[in-house]
Amino acid sequence: MSDLFVILVSTSLCGDVIFGLTLLIKFLLSNKYSDFVYILMKVIGIFFLLPVFAISKYVINDSSTYYKVNYQSEDFNYIQQIDGFKKLDLLPDSPYISIVGIIILIWFVVFVLFYMVGSIQGMLLINKIMKRTTDCGVNQQLLLVELKGQLRIKKDIKLYKSDIVQTPFLTGIFYPKIILPNVSLSDEDWKLLMKHELTHYKNHDLLFKNLIELIQKIHWFNPFIFLYAKVFFESSELVCDQSTIKSATATERAKYANLLIQLAAETPSNKAIASFSNSDYKVLERRIHNIMKKQSSKKKYVVALTTMFLLLFCPIVSFASTWGTMYLQDKLVTSIEEKNSIEESAPTLFVEMNDYSAVSTDYAYAGNIGLRGINQVDYVLSATGEAHYQSINLNSGSVIKISLYTDESSDKYRVGIIDESGSKRYVSSNKGMVSKEFSITEAGEYTIYFQGKNTNGQSIHLMGAINIDY
Repeated sequence: MSDLFVILVSTSLCGDVIFGLTLLIKFLLSNKYSDFVYILMKVIGIFFLLPVFAISKYVINDSSTYYKVNYQSEDFNYIQQIDGFKKLDLLPDSPYISIVGIIILIWFVVFVLFYMVGSIQGMLLINKIMKRTTDCGVNQQLLLVELKGQLRIKKDIKLYKSDIVQTPFLTGIFYPKIILPNVSLSDEDWKLLMKHELTHYKNHDLLFKNLIELIQKIHWFNPFIFLYAKVFFESSELVCDQSTIKSATATERAKYANLLIQLAAETPSNKAIASFSNSDYKVLERRIHNIMKKQSSKKKYVVALTTMFLLLFCPIVSFASTWGTMYLQDKLVTSIEEKNSIEESAPTLFVEMNDYSAVSTDYAYAGNIGLRGINQVDYVLSATGEAHYQSINLNSGSVIKISLYTDESSDKYRVGIIDESGSKRYVSSNKGMVSKEFSITEAGEYTIYFQGKNTNGQSIHLMGAINIDY
């Protein structure tokens, strides 16, 4: 469970940093490289989607297990059988659900609600628009065929017009349709508008639009994700505008800009649909400015250097974000543990916690542990180090009793057991002491371990006893 928390938060933080760098590049280049910035925005979108692939892989690996059975007979020397799925536990098997597990559960519930509401609203809106559409005239259909030939688009794209939309838009990933406003325009104007929408199709903008909406729902806790979506959609419009008026004269660019202003001023018969198109006039102002400015020749070395900078910077940001998230998680869990261990006389003094993170390979060997009698403990543990005893096989119903104390009541450490799957059950010290019984519910191989949590750099002298009833 903690792995999901680290993946989700660290990816979101790292995506924010890369997005911030892209905004800085966009500002420094003064929108002269809109197509390059748009490519970067698509890359960032794919990066934000990493939790989808990581969480899917985590769930599949965690819920699947394989049993290999060998058969030998007169007819076959070797047969291998593979089957079986184990039960998936999304929450720790403990009366005390970890704070990280609660956070992941809240994230999942909000994600599902957010996704369902957004999807239903989108479908209802499209259905409402499609009910008020009619087929376009022959001239517009012929213009569409001509433009598809110029842009080398073979996909069958339907063309409709409606009196409840303000501006043209493209919809439908598998069955694309262009919806035009029901206004009177010249063939040249229609040609510009349809070319703009076909460029969206050619750039796969509709697919990325749906992915961005999914990203918003995955990272709903991240306020910067909504700014990212806004910049992404604006970048796609700028790129399509540039493609539409490529090689156009100043007069032709002015005509296209005036057409966009004219459509923005139109009021649809159904005002509830007006918000479907982008009604942000600041965005329209930037589009007009981008259309009217003289396109400068691009310098390839600027693009190359910027790309190289981002490629070199991404690993550093990824490492820093992951390390920071793991540190935050550790501090959060430790804080909860300390709050649960305030009163020494309370029956829940030593609260058992679960840790599903990967078992560390950097640990010291604490020695062998005997199954009979009392095992005396006299061990010096480094401030933040980890020590493991030799693994032992225990039957279901066995009990591991651990009683420890240290020279200093301010010492902080963890004591626990690790099962065959690598899952940890542990308790944290209170005033330098630990007294805990770990019950074994499933037969298998277990390892008793200590983990130092001193932040002052002082080593921890552990004394006491470990007794195993099996």
